[in-house]
Amino acid sequence: DESFEFIISFHHSILDGWSRVSLTTELYRYYETLLSGEALEPIYTDWTYRDFIALELQILSDDKAKEFFYEILSEAPETQIPRKISSTDKEIDQQDHRVLEFNDFSEKLVSLAKTLGMPVQVVLLTGHFKVLSLFSGNSHAVSSITMNGRPEQEGAEESLGLYLNSLPLAASLAPGNWSELLNQVNDTYRNGMKFRRYPLSVIQQSLTQNFGEVSFNYTHFHVYDEASESAEEKGVETLGGSGFEQTNYGLVMNFSRFPKSDAVGFDISFDGNLYDQNIIERLGEMYVRVYQSLLADLAASHQSRSLL
Repeated sequence: DESFEFIISFHHSILDGWSRVSLTTELYRYYETLLSGEALEPIYTDWTYRDFIALELQILSDDKAKEFFYEILSEAPETQIPRKISSTDKEIDQQDHRVLEFNDFSEKLVSLAKTLGMPVQVVLLTGHFKVLSLFSGNSHAVSSITMNGRPEQEGAEESLGLYLNSLPLAASLAPGNWSELLNQVNDTYRNGMKFRRYPLSVIQQSLTQNFGEVSFNYTHFHVYDEASESAEEKGVETLGGSGFEQTNYGLVMNFSRFPKSDAVGFDISFDGNLYDQNIIERLGEMYVRVYQSLLADLAASHQSRSLL
């Protein structure tokens, strides 16, 4: 009588994460409006998606984009995390998850990003590249980065669709300190943003390489803030929630900034048919040690401590 369960199921080719949050937030707003006995306002339909497709087609003819990806990816390794050599285990039908806790210092990572004037994801991405380099033993690290390609125009954030692209970016972890590494990753990220709509499939065809091993995903769905406050005013309380998704990547590093704080959550989504649970456990521990080392002293060499 007092609670209900809501389930949404969709293919990722239809909605991205922001669209899913926007859609469900809007749905609850309408529900709250009807509970209050008010009439629903006419719904404005935004056709921004066609603009996104036009921008994606436009970037295909940009020679600078081709040069950029060739320059940073030509020496990038295709395999970095050890896979199962053989397995007698029963095949797993869905991806497994490993949730990591670093609440003790995640807010410090956000604070550091603000102090340096860098996006939070750049600080997180720097540690991500360091972990990949440590595991592979290669001075180059590569990862596909989930990029938001929504047009920069009013109302675009309300449009529903798949506005994402997986953009492979790489870092060279030459000897140096954490500050230098952060600046290098920041420069690469900023340059990559210019070409964020350049399709992954075209990059892979041009370089005859597959960049589908590891994906880095950072989300901050602040649209939840306003929605949750509005819901509480009308007496609607969220009791809990859970979700499941499956991707084409064997490993997905999901970083999520919590809406009402500077804390960052982190979980690893992985294909249990490819990766052993013990490797994932060690991988998670490595992220914790790398971020702690980064926060300890930016002037220190990122190779000065043994993190293995």
